[in-house]
Amino acid sequence: YIKPNILLVYTVKNNTLWLLRLGSHSELF
Repeated sequence: YIKPNILLVYTVKNNTLWLLRLGSHSELF
């Protein structure tokens, strides 16, 4: 059960970084 949890956290972090990047681009342009 450890691996699925790590994978889930990794995916959530990636999605958060992607959303932050998208927000930064919106502010710049």
